Amino acid sequence: MKKLVALGGAGLFFLSCALVRGGLFDSARYGDAELYGHYAHRMASGDWPYRDFFDEYPPLAQPLFYVVRLLPGPFISSFRWTMAVFGAAAIVLMVAAMRGPLYRVVVAAAVAGLSPLLVGPVFLNTYDLFPAMLTIAAVLALLQRRDRTAYVLLALAVAAKVYPIVILPIALVETLERGGAQRSADRSHGSPASSCSCTSRSRSSAPAACASATGCR
Repeated sequence: MKKLVALGGAGLFFLSCALVRGGLFDSARYGDAELYGHYAHRMASGDWPYRDFFDEYPPLAQPLFYVVRLLPGPFISSFRWTMAVFGAAAIVLMVAAMRGPLYRVVVAAAVAGLSPLLVGPVFLNTYDLFPAMLTIAAVLALLQRRDRTAYVLLALAVAAKVYPIVILPIALVETLERGGAQRSADRSHGSPASSCSCTSRSRSSAPAACASATGCR
């Protein structure tokens, strides 16, 4: 059922992106997309950001702008479609990460699907959906106990936009508590091989007591 909710939320998101001003089929220019195109043109001409021209965006934003320029069609149109794909992917990841009653998941997916209409024309004309997708992917990996993947995704999100760093303390606490609980469980269970010395010399001295005390069979 959650898969259907995720697909429905993503479909609603694409529909909202098509209907909103500054959306997928609107030729008007909004937001910073035109500036991104200028930076991408400079990079395609051989210039390096931060060295050859001023660029106020974090490091991972630059490869995104450059890759969008390689896509067919005008830069702004390609950029909006790229952001729409990132946004739809973020909704699918969000639904996968959510816990609780199904109606809450449905409401969250519906609100996220309508978000382009709620926010307005700036929604697809900034690159915020890129770090948003990376952030929710990091959260999902953390919930699935894939800690290394979570930290890599979180680092990429921070490299794209600084705000995901607020999740880092939560992730650190979660992984530290999880690791401590695992170590405590390991110590409480112990190792049968190390805790029980059932050697040939001790077989004559109460083997049943040793077995019952340590769980050795």
